[in-house]
Amino acid sequence: MGEVNIDRNIVIDNLEEMLKILEKESGFSDIDINDIVEFVQGEKSTKFYFDDAMNGKDEKSRDVRYLWLDTGFEDSKGYPLFISVLNHSGYFSGHFIGNSYYLSKRIYQYYPENERTVIENEKAFKEKYKRKIEGRAVKNLTEKYKNKEAVNANPTKAKVSNSLGKFFADDDALGADYDDAKKTLSKDERAFRSYWTSEPSDLTKDIANMLMINNWKSINGLDRYIKIVGARIAQLIEQKKTDYYLLNNIKSAVVNTGLLDKFGSDIYLIYRMNLSYGIYVPHKFVDSKREYIYDGFIKDKSENVSLLPITFFNDGEIPFRATIDDFDITPRALYHIIEERKHRFPENVREMSDSALATKINNALDLGLKMQLRDSSFAKPSYSTLTGTISWMIPLHINREFTEEPELVLVLRKAGEFYEIKTILPYDDETKDKLTDLSLYGRLW
Repeated sequence: MGEVNIDRNIVIDNLEEMLKILEKESGFSDIDINDIVEFVQGEKSTKFYFDDAMNGKDEKSRDVRYLWLDTGFEDSKGYPLFISVLNHSGYFSGHFIGNSYYLSKRIYQYYPENERTVIENEKAFKEKYKRKIEGRAVKNLTEKYKNKEAVNANPTKAKVSNSLGKFFADDDALGADYDDAKKTLSKDERAFRSYWTSEPSDLTKDIANMLMINNWKSINGLDRYIKIVGARIAQLIEQKKTDYYLLNNIKSAVVNTGLLDKFGSDIYLIYRMNLSYGIYVPHKFVDSKREYIYDGFIKDKSENVSLLPITFFNDGEIPFRATIDDFDITPRALYHIIEERKHRFPENVREMSDSALATKINNALDLGLKMQLRDSSFAKPSYSTLTGTISWMIPLHINREFTEEPELVLVLRKAGEFYEIKTILPYDDETKDKLTDLSLYGRLW
């Protein structure tokens, strides 16, 4: 009867029972709860609050009775599956799972006087749900697991699977296998991935020529940064962090990118919402009041646009401080790194035994956490465009000395109550560019 935290105040109190039913309803085996946690935390509109008549409510409403969590999976008829948890004075727990019809029926079984209202609200919810999930980066987990099963059934697709898994799990760009991989994707998914892997735009090239300091290893690194600024905007709007953005009447956003031009001035960009991608995409550079007025961000010349540089951190995320007791290092996590990501290890260490590599990983984590407690800048943050969350990277030395550049980095991420080792990445120029994204001027001195 294990428990797992979906969020700070949300607990699945009987994990085994919940997964058993979910696997039966979805038709998949070996569902990883971490996939659900990341989906709930990272995707838009995954939490739905109701009173005892299934009227939709705000999270802080005093009469909230139920919270439904979108698992990301569908049943055999294509209906989304939700976990229903009960409100206990702001702390939610439970494990019942089903589609909206099943869960709504449970509500009016407890509150029979509300049966007619619940039935009507359940019908309205289905339509509301379809509108709410438009623009998700990952529509659901059903397609992901179908791809996984297809690869397991047909080993010749392993090469494609590696590319897709790289995108989903590690937030990396798809590599040379993209032309093959895209054949298995929907039209919207192909367009979304094409956006992230496209050549740097003319706007990016113009900005590169304007910069006072450019610490990225290539223009692709700068291009990714400009794109992840757009991915972050929707989160800041949802959090009402108005010190970081301005909106006009068509919901375009202007932000301070944090970049400085050769004269030390802030570089502001206008982003427009792309409904197909579900994120803001860069539109144009702006530096004059005339443009701000023309695009509807200010009304007249008496107003100024002064915004804080974009932040990728939510409240309480800095600094990163953890001990080894804050980590849940599971055999599956080590298997993922040592077996499924073995191709990322240098060739001269791939022949090492699994136990030797596991020892190296555990030692690197232990030493890295000790260093972080002594120097809060040791672990490097990275922003995931897939989950909208911060991961942390620490060096993983295999055959090199600790004072040398590492061969790899360990990616650490918070999952519920604990941190976990998410994956490994080669310490190459692409990874270094990701670290530059959240430390634009950290290497100046």
